[in-house]
Amino acid sequence: MNKFLTITVFCFISINPISQTSNQRSSLIERRKQLIAQQTAFFSNFPNYYFVETGTGGGGFGVQAAIQANFKEIHSIEIDEKVLAQYKTIQKFAQYKHVKIWPGDSKKILGQVIAPMDKPITFWLDAHTKPLLQSDHKNTPLLDELEYIKQHPIKTHTILIDDVNCCETAGFDFLSLEAIIKKIKSINEHYNISYAKSFWDSTILIAQIKQ
Repeated sequence: MNKFLTITVFCFISINPISQTSNQRSSLIERRKQLIAQQTAFFSNFPNYYFVETGTGGGGFGVQAAIQANFKEIHSIEIDEKVLAQYKTIQKFAQYKHVKIWPGDSKKILGQVIAPMDKPITFWLDAHTKPLLQSDHKNTPLLDELEYIKQHPIKTHTILIDDVNCCETAGFDFLSLEAIIKKIKSINEHYNISYAKSFWDSTILIAQIKQ
């Protein structure tokens, strides 16, 4: 068994300070700052003009880290409008003119989001559903997202996929790591595939064209 498929306990981690006591909330806020700093350092390794995230989540950690990593234009898609409303995510980032939060389903609108982009993009794909949906629904739009990336005229984007340790579980619709890599290679056969352990203790797949 591939070593990256064996760690499944960390598939669905969330930090929700709203439900915590005052002391717990203070501790979690400090932890969030540390996590964002770690995420910023990671994203800084993959500089491109554009940063595109799928799965904003409640905290908007990815967007905060992308801002600190100095991407020139940042886009993030979140399917759950209740989460965006609860955490006031759109309002939180309204002051940043180079940031746009897109309410919607990435498997439907990612192509629209990236169509005008004329420079390489750093993608952070993290849109799998938490909690799991029923079996007749997709829990991850990953293959649809990769198809949009494939259709884009630029074939040298950097693709970062979080939580690939969830491959072959319900969280990833039992999608295999091999199937994900095959799809990436169909975009550009010269993609180099590597892995990193994330700030959430999940496994990140890194696909990039080595210069």
